[in-house]
Amino acid sequence: MPEPKNTKAEPKAKWEKLTENLLFIINGGKNVMFKVDFTKELGESKSGKSMIIASSKGNKPVVLPDGSTIKVGINVYRSIA
Repeated sequence: MPEPKNTKAEPKAKWEKLTENLLFIINGGKNVMFKVDFTKELGESKSGKSMIIASSKGNKPVVLPDGSTIKVGINVYRSIA
């Protein structure tokens, strides 16, 4: 016998801003996905060796659907030739 279909529609998740040029979404309550626009440049690193594309600027808290919190630290950059 097939399982009954869930008649309750789950609310559609929305992309949330973590920092400039770094968005996240909690997908299905089990996965955290991140989105970065690779065409943006936020400036050179302090050393001048890299171009920063996105950064969480340290560890940022992300609250999960169960109410627990994880910390996320992300840096996206490219070397300057």
